[in-house]
Amino acid sequence: MLNLLTLPVRPESELAASSQQILASRPDLKTVVLPMLVQRFPELTTAVSSRTIKSW
Repeated sequence: MLNLLTLPVRPESELAASSQQILASRPDLKTVVLPMLVQRFPELTTAVSSRTIKSW
C-alpha cells in the first residue's frame, strides 16, 4: 500500500516498476493506479495507459 500512496510523487523512472509491483499483488487496484498515472501525465490517453498497464 505504501507504493500506491507514494505513486503520485515517485520519480518518473520508478513509476513502471512501482505500478507493476502494485498490480502484481493487487490487480483489483488497476482502477486506482490508472487514474493516478493519467492525472500525473495528462498527455497520456486512457487507451494508451490501459494498454501500458496491461503489458505490465
